[in-house]
Amino acid sequence: MMPLSLAELLVILAIVSLMTLECALAIRSRSWVQIYRPTLFVAVVLAFYVLVGPLRAILAAGETANFVGTSGTFYRGLDHRGFLFWGWLGALVFYASTLIGFHGWLPQLHPRRLMVHADLLRIVRWGRVLCWVGISMYVLVNGSRVINLLNPMAPQNFDRVWLGFGGFNFGPFQNYFQLGINFLIPGIVIQFAVWLRQRKNLWVVASWSVMASLIFLSETFRYRILLLIVPLLLLWLFYYKRRPRLVFLLAFMIIFVGLNGLVGLSRTHLRGLDFTKVAGYRPVEIIASSFEEAGVFFTSSAVLDSVPGKMPFVGLRPFAAAALQPFPRQLLPAKPTGAYANDLRETIYGTPYSFTAYLNFAEYYIVAGWTSLVVLSVSFGCLLRRLWTWFLWRQYEPLAQAVYLLNASYLYVVISRGYLAQVLMLYSFTVIPIFFAYYVLSEDVA
Repeated sequence: MMPLSLAELLVILAIVSLMTLECALAIRSRSWVQIYRPTLFVAVVLAFYVLVGPLRAILAAGETANFVGTSGTFYRGLDHRGFLFWGWLGALVFYASTLIGFHGWLPQLHPRRLMVHADLLRIVRWGRVLCWVGISMYVLVNGSRVINLLNPMAPQNFDRVWLGFGGFNFGPFQNYFQLGINFLIPGIVIQFAVWLRQRKNLWVVASWSVMASLIFLSETFRYRILLLIVPLLLLWLFYYKRRPRLVFLLAFMIIFVGLNGLVGLSRTHLRGLDFTKVAGYRPVEIIASSFEEAGVFFTSSAVLDSVPGKMPFVGLRPFAAAALQPFPRQLLPAKPTGAYANDLRETIYGTPYSFTAYLNFAEYYIVAGWTSLVVLSVSFGCLLRRLWTWFLWRQYEPLAQAVYLLNASYLYVVISRGYLAQVLMLYSFTVIPIFFAYYVLSEDVA
């Protein structure tokens, strides 16, 4: 029996063809920097979620098909095989529309601000300031418990308070201080970009990187680890004007996928890692468990299948929730709750499954169907073109390189987490600070 229908095969081939064409255009370009264009980052993320994950689930068999304890296309107790065509079709429309927006709009805007006189000392100071601000905000709400987070393999001690300082309660703004730890990501990326040129004080950059990595592992938020590691690797390649080679990317993917599965299996119900939980798993099962992240595509496919048949379109509710997200609910009780997302999950799985995400094109679709998916995807492509144009004017500036590559890496969050309010909130604490640093350090040339 053929694992794919003719319609599915045609849609998948169309997705692969678009990705191949975009990659070929970048490689054949006279400028080596074109290999870093944002549409290729989108292609890499989609390749994992839309192609590798679901195709592996269909072709594999047994308990190591896609997720530990599951088999094939079963996810959250539901067989998604009948929905996958809609997920692939949605991905095709999303990527094609994104490319139309990216290549169809060619802004020739002259830059208003540039770093005419790049002061590396001032730049690195801003990186350190961001790190100190971020860790200070985090310590203020977590207190001396932060010391315990420096040992991800001791989750039983995470609630221990040292020297009697358990942290402050900032009421409705508590989450803002908690998210301050994300400031470490742009702070470290800035310092590394400067270190590549000065080769001084490596121990400072390394110390911040190790501290951030340990805390991120303890919190078991894997997206933070990715947003820290990937920009550093890309900055290194970019500095030496090297195009990312397929072998390098494949090796990195295998290592990251394996670590992703290891962290996913060993994380505890609170925080931290317990590697005794993975003692009974074989290496192939650990790697297979990392593909649970690809289950996001399964949910996305089910969403497109369920709307508007089982649930109506949600209209502008995602935008309303995103616009009011910065205001704490205690100060704005009438703030939208984002219940539309939970209602979708409950309709599909019979239970809210609040931890189940879907891809961004699924949220674009539930606004008003295929029309909203096309319009929002084209708009997304235009935003990527604006970012790319901004960078091309500044591609030799170390801080601009850090700004762009962190933005490009953040596309992983934008695509893999289809909840606009959450994406914008995390963006504000992860990427906006580095934009702010560039604005302060640059000069008006308009």
